[in-house]
Amino acid sequence: MDFYFVWTPRDPEPEEQYLWEIFPCCDGILLSKGYVTDELEKNIMRNGGIHNFLRWKGPIIGDSGTWLYKYEDEPPYSVRELLDYYIRLKIPIGAHLDHMILKTINVDGVKRELTPQEKKRRWEITLYNARETMELLSKEKFNHLKIIGVVQGWDVQSYREAAKELLDMGYEYLGVGGIARKPTSQLIKIIEGINKEINKLPSEKRKRIKIHLFGFARLHLIPFLMKRHVVSFDTAAPLRQAWESGKHNYHFANPWRSYTAIRIRLTRMKKCRKGLEKLEKETLETMYKFAEKMVSLEFALKKILDYERRILEVDGVELKKINKIIEILRKRYVRTLKDRPWEKCDCPICRKRGVDVIIFREGWRNGSRAYHNVRQFYLELNRIKRN
Repeated sequence: MDFYFVWTPRDPEPEEQYLWEIFPCCDGILLSKGYVTDELEKNIMRNGGIHNFLRWKGPIIGDSGTWLYKYEDEPPYSVRELLDYYIRLKIPIGAHLDHMILKTINVDGVKRELTPQEKKRRWEITLYNARETMELLSKEKFNHLKIIGVVQGWDVQSYREAAKELLDMGYEYLGVGGIARKPTSQLIKIIEGINKEINKLPSEKRKRIKIHLFGFARLHLIPFLMKRHVVSFDTAAPLRQAWESGKHNYHFANPWRSYTAIRIRLTRMKKCRKGLEKLEKETLETMYKFAEKMVSLEFALKKILDYERRILEVDGVELKKINKIIEILRKRYVRTLKDRPWEKCDCPICRKRGVDVIIFREGWRNGSRAYHNVRQFYLELNRIKRN
């Protein structure tokens, strides 16, 4: 089972050092068209294609970036435009132009449910584009491209029917979309349903079918999926959890476990925090002293929580809610401070940054923890695959 790292461009120029140049962290890279600006596209072409631009020799998958136009009635470009884009950037494997089927959408700031008719229309758009893609692939310009037929749906039956249609069209690499937020029980049923359609195929053809999961991060399902034609998946979850999760934002593999990073909020973020700069500095210094074993766990914990309480007070949070937050953080922080996980990691990030990796604060610290998380995710995946 191959893990594709979701690369999101920071600017149009090649990065000074990519994550995969620091340490092994993935089997492939996925790039969504929606993140590729005109300037970035020109620079990729100027560098001789996406592999040269990313300084990566392994597999690369491109997709249409359906998540970025999920609230639109239809995709913002045509099937031919997407295929031409794959050719220009020398992307060897690309997902066909699909459209995500959500439960709710946001239109002009108003949230509403998709009607059954709208869901069906998005489903039909995806299949119509799949047929057009197959027709264009027969043309010489596109015939060396490998295309993933994307399976979209809103329930198990619609996913299964979409998979059947794609298999009938001749697709041998299926990509299952729209699953990132689906319950695990439903995801399992969707995969089982797709496999039932695959198992209807003649033996030789059945052996050639592969499945990719878009936006999948549930490591405990890997053994189940490996027996059901799933050969690859992509996710940005371990990266984004470094700053988006309030609890599971520092991961550790073998065995898989997560810690809560120690938040030391920036006073400069809000005017109401003026006057707390000294306390902020003292709290940060306390974390460094704790890392050097110059102060006790109890002393560090009190300093951290006292500072958090003052921040919440000046931010206008009600007392009852503050007390609840502090007690939750106390339990989580005790575990983090007691285990000192940043000292047990041998990755270049943790060796270089030290305790800063476990401090939830600003860009470079959170970014360092994000890189660490991706490596740990990859290590755990490989452990699961070996067992």
